[in-house]
Amino acid sequence: MPKRDEIWKEKAKEIEEKSGWDCGIHEHSLNEEQEELEHAEQCVKKMLGAYAINKDNYVVDGATISCSYMTNKAIHIKFDEDKTSIWLGSDKPMETTTVYTEKFGTYEIKAPMGAAEVGKLRVIHGESQTDNGKPFATVIERSYLRMEEKKEETSTSNENKKACGASIVSCGNCKKLQTPDILHITRNWDKAKRYGTCYCLIKPDEKWINPFCMESVTENCENEKEKQDCAKQHHHTMKFSTTEGEQEGLTMMSTLLCMRGGVITVEWSGQSSISLDERYVKLLEGIDRRKGRIEEYKIDFILSVFPSLLEEEKRSGIPVEVLFAQICTESGYGEKAPGNNYFGIKGEGSKGSVNVSTTEEIDGEDVSIKDDFRAYGSMEESIEDHTDLLLNVYKKYVTTGTVEDWIDALIEGGYATDSNYKEELMGVCSYWGLMD
Repeated sequence: MPKRDEIWKEKAKEIEEKSGWDCGIHEHSLNEEQEELEHAEQCVKKMLGAYAINKDNYVVDGATISCSYMTNKAIHIKFDEDKTSIWLGSDKPMETTTVYTEKFGTYEIKAPMGAAEVGKLRVIHGESQTDNGKPFATVIERSYLRMEEKKEETSTSNENKKACGASIVSCGNCKKLQTPDILHITRNWDKAKRYGTCYCLIKPDEKWINPFCMESVTENCENEKEKQDCAKQHHHTMKFSTTEGEQEGLTMMSTLLCMRGGVITVEWSGQSSISLDERYVKLLEGIDRRKGRIEEYKIDFILSVFPSLLEEEKRSGIPVEVLFAQICTESGYGEKAPGNNYFGIKGEGSKGSVNVSTTEEIDGEDVSIKDDFRAYGSMEESIEDHTDLLLNVYKKYVTTGTVEDWIDALIEGGYATDSNYKEELMGVCSYWGLMD
């Protein structure tokens, strides 16, 4: 049975190939074998970091899944008067003395290749939607059809006797056979012929598992403390709303263990292609260069907020560099956000306002004042309201739409009183490697 870490490495390689990832450093420029190994590990980490931060890479309803125990070979069952045998392809038959009087002769269960329900993942609990209207899959999407049908049969509630739904119908025929499987297959004979023996035998774990952190894929976490540190800094799998609360989303790196020993993985996310954001890679590179020389709270803040800012860029067309520079500057990297106001916007928000002290530049002098600032229920509300403000008030000053042009629009529209505001925002972008 393949181990999870081996599958993660294989999936990372597959993602790298499908995305056309180019780190920008050619391996032939590295002199030593150790340098090449370290370079490869760093590339994987950065590539997966950029992969996990983009919603376009997450699994949606209708994705394709596969199991490491799936086979294209037919399964044969022979019912005799004194025994029953089962075998795969040309393998040696396994026999049991159990006799099934309702059947006699040899039967073949072909792998149901091309069957619409087989090898698909259906989202039962998802609430959030993608751009194409399909809900995201999360780690709790592991219910299987046989289990749901059994629940329906034993239910005494009329409400539960409606058509049952399951995340997984079957992955096809299972190549791991045991003599007790004959009983389960015979009991579900029609479904086995239609969906493959996986329908009869599948027993998945409680949840899908995402890599503990990106470093776990490159084996850079050697002990529990390192794993905890890595998870804090690099485990940024997106979460989505479900009927059971916020849950981690699924990607091609996710795995679901079947109790029979097979590992179920995602072959196609259900979305068009793999997308990597180069600016996030630059952000990771900027963090790596400054490790040990920068406060941890800044690292935690920018890694947690950047995915939301990328989504706002898609929604609004405002460069993520502008949103990033403003949220870091206005909130002090999340340390100064009274009322969940991360952009220093005055007035009244969804939760009213908060009166706080601030410093403004008046006639070239810094003056301390108190004023009312918008209050929000969450950081997400603050980000969305800020984006709307820029679109409604400041976009009219935009000409070319570049990062610098947008910052000039903020200055022209009077977003801040600080005469050095443009230099501060440009400096944040440059410091973190988002601009040359």
